[in-house]
Amino acid sequence: MGWCKQGNLVYQVNSPDECNGIYSSNPPDAGGGSGGGGGGFCFVRTILTRSLGQNILALGTTYDAHIAFRDRVLDKSPIGRRFVKIYYRYNPKALNLAIANPSLLGQAVHAWLIVAPFVAAVVAASSATDKTPATKARPMRFNRAVHGRVVRLLRAIRAEATDKGLKKAIDEVEAELKHYVGLTPEEALQTINRAPRRGGRRRT
Repeated sequence: MGWCKQGNLVYQVNSPDECNGIYSSNPPDAGGGSGGGGGGFCFVRTILTRSLGQNILALGTTYDAHIAFRDRVLDKSPIGRRFVKIYYRYNPKALNLAIANPSLLGQAVHAWLIVAPFVAAVVAASSATDKTPATKARPMRFNRAVHGRVVRLLRAIRAEATDKGLKKAIDEVEAELKHYVGLTPEEALQTINRAPRRGGRRRT
């Protein structure tokens, strides 16, 4: 485990490479360990054991990024506001599914901790007032590994869901996420601020 700093926010990451958008594509329960290999056991091993405190601390440090992403990024564009509405309408149902399924809850925590540095970087890009020259360092990107982790979580929630509205909302979020694969935070900000298609998504 290590720490990644984005602006004034600090996040726990699995390796220093994750600060540059380089993530393992393996699911959290891949490899190692014993006890039947079930998702429930993995959850106990990674969340309820000594890593519990680390994950609670890490989640706490990402709360401000979550709020800032809503207020300073999503609320500034029609596409973003659409997904804020989806979040508030269907998040309680998705949360209930996660609470009832410890493996799903562990997957949700892990996915958020992985994507949080990129979310914070998008927030930072939205507040940038100067055009600093590009550095030689490889820029952070919403790469395929990160995208895949988030999509696996969405599909896991969808598989547990019985509500048709929730399933449709998940499909919509997954379709939108395809637009961001390979983008830097600055490019992602431009993409979410693009004009929505005419006659586009039906309001919920």
